[in-house]
Amino acid sequence: MTRQPASNDRAPARVPRPRGPKTAAGRAAVRLNAVRHGITSPQVPIPGVEDAGEWQAFRQAIVDDIAPVGAVEEALAGRVAELTWRLRRIAPYEAEVIAVGRERVEDDYARRASFAGPRSLREAQEMLDAALEARAALESPGLEPLSDAAAHEFVSVLVDADDATAAMPIEGFDHGVGAVDEDAWNPPLLLAAVAAMAKARGVAVETMLLRVARGLDERVDEARDRLDRVAGEIERSRRERLLPPERVMVQISKYEAHLSRQLTQALTHLETLQARRHGDRVPLARLHVSASA
Repeated sequence: MTRQPASNDRAPARVPRPRGPKTAAGRAAVRLNAVRHGITSPQVPIPGVEDAGEWQAFRQAIVDDIAPVGAVEEALAGRVAELTWRLRRIAPYEAEVIAVGRERVEDDYARRASFAGPRSLREAQEMLDAALEARAALESPGLEPLSDAAAHEFVSVLVDADDATAAMPIEGFDHGVGAVDEDAWNPPLLLAAVAAMAKARGVAVETMLLRVARGLDERVDEARDRLDRVAGEIERSRRERLLPPERVMVQISKYEAHLSRQLTQALTHLETLQARRHGDRVPLARLHVSASA
């Protein structure tokens, strides 16, 4: 006995496949959808850096200028726009590399500087300011406390940069002038330390005062020389960085040559198609010569 198929054994209904436009106008309108969507992808402009609307306008201007006919010419025109857009990035990128390199001059100097010397232009200026402050305080009748850096400069000159002398007990400084907190120094205390050191060494106060003043003058001159040297080295480094580093220059040159070759090939192919469409004679082969570093 032949089994009758149950209702749930029936073959599934066929799902109609989507059909494209049937008219010539409709087919013409959608024939480049895949190409157009790929060419105008937002990935062409760099997200957050380049404007997608500017890219769209740029691409449209290139395509309008080329006036392609047909899918292949349209795709090649889009390719020309993309390559030209990417070539436009090179000059701003080069300028940015140079700008960043010049901004990093002081950081690079700090890494190269010796441990004892100033590691930046600001530090060199602060050393000069401290020496000037200490020198002025030696003659000032005021009571304003010195900065820590100025106090350090004064004590260093007073004891001839000798730790043993700094720790030597003298009148009014039982543990030596080196034991005084740097933020406690003011002009009267400076003069008291000079007088005490003069008595401990058996010289006149005026002689010790003159010796300390000369020592601070030398510190000022040394600090000025350091500041000029640091400023000169930094400025020279900035002038030397008017070009990208050699490694980056090679990379830029190779990248530009690569894009230029692709652009030339796309334009050549496009011109060949257009010439053929216009009935012009087309050479069987073309030779392109290019070189890159």
